[in-house]
Amino acid sequence: MAGKDQEGFDLGLSDEEKADLESMISDFSADRTHAPNRPAGGDPLEQVAALQDKIYQLSDIVIKINKRIDAFYDIIRLIHQKSEIMNRRIDALIGHGGDERADRK
Repeated sequence: MAGKDQEGFDLGLSDEEKADLESMISDFSADRTHAPNRPAGGDPLEQVAALQDKIYQLSDIVIKINKRIDAFYDIIRLIHQKSEIMNRRIDALIGHGGDERADRK
């Protein structure tokens, strides 16, 4: 029953975004569950290689998040510009309308 509730919950993501998110989550989860914990006394080269793999994976996640944040920033910037333009138009109408009312008196 919980699955039905979750399916009905819409985050506004496209199918491609949902697939990317699911892929990132599954990759991250798989790496955490299937990666054996290496003892501190293991081969240093293996430890360096494992750390390097983790850094590559995490940097890939950061790059994907950064691209989405850049797009989000552009959207917010455009919304702000639009609101500023609309505010100027409203101010112009109010200012112009106020002059006409003053002339009628």
